[in-house]
Order: sequence, then C-alpha cells, then structure tokens
Amino acid sequence: MIYRAINSENFWQMEMIQTAINISDKQIDNLRDYIKSEKIIDYTSESNLNKKAGGIAKRMNSLDIFLIKEMASGDVVTSKFLILYSIINTEKIMYDFLNELIFSNHFKLKMYITKNEIDNFISNKILQVPEISKWTEATVKRMKSKIVEFFIQGGYLIKEKNDYTIATPNINPKVKKYILENNGNLGRILFF
Repeated sequence: MIYRAINSENFWQMEMIQTAINISDKQIDNLRDYIKSEKIIDYTSESNLNKKAGGIAKRMNSLDIFLIKEMASGDVVTSKFLILYSIINTEKIMYDFLNELIFSNHFKLKMYITKNEIDNFISNKILQVPEISKWTEATVKRMKSKIVEFFIQGGYLIKEKNDYTIATPNINPKVKKYILENNGNLGRILFF
C-alpha cells in the first residue's frame, strides 16, 4: 500500500456491485481491460471509463472470490462494507484513518470523531509522509472530504451536527467471520 491522493475517485457502489456480479464466476487475467471491453459500467467519456476501470480493477483485485461473490449477492450493508474494505486494502491513508482515528477512539471508549481530530490527523500525515507533504491545499481539503465520505458510506461514521459518531457496520456474520479468520490485525481493527 502507498499513500495516494484519491480525490478523483468515488465510492462507485453501483459499478463495484455490477463488476462483482459480472466477474464472480470467471477467471480474468486483466480485469481493467475486461471492464472496459465488456462495458459493464456506465461512463460519460473514454477518459471517465479509463479512470473508473482502473480504480475498480485495483479494488476488486484486493478481494478474493469469496468476498467478490458476497459483494455480488449480499445485502446492501455488506456490499457497501466490502467496497470500503477494498479501498482500505489498497489505500494506506484509509487504513491509517481507520486505525489511528476510528479504532483508536473506539478503543478509548470515545464513540465520536471531531472535525479537529480529522484536521490533526491530516496535519500529522503531512509532517510524517513525504508523499502527502506534496499535496496542494486543495488536494488536502478534498481528501479529508473523501475519507469521511467513504467511511460514512461504508457504515463506520454517522454525520452529526458538529462531529461524527462511530458505528460498527452490521454486516453478514459469515463475511465478518471470514475476514476475522483471514485478515489478522486488519480484521481486529475493522470489527473492534
């Protein structure tokens, strides 16, 4: 995993689920090319298709066949969780946010995250990580927004008036058990 600005990516819930449905029973060597050639996702331009196909392929490649099938056939909460899980698996900043803010606050029995904590998290990353220190002010602002948006969509945060309540996604117990058994430390952090 590396630190990247993913401010041009979206959660892509519909596209991720459509892809999971389409590939759950296939062995595909180059998923990005397959997504583009089969036109299984909606797009507005060739550039938009390239961006979506690359992001979706990266996320899907972080999941095994069991999780892809669960995303394709599971309930909405579990599918959204698995999309966030795939993002956490591929984006270091997302993993750090989960571990250093959500898990840490929950561990301290502090069931919320403030906007100041989010600002401090990003400020610390700017000081600690050379890749992030190169981000523009606009990129930093957009990344804060994306990170929070993805964790809301994935079921970990609930927007309140001035802060965010920490939640635990109520996913399919079979998926939860599978992740806990196969993902060591990440499983522990995901399901605090």
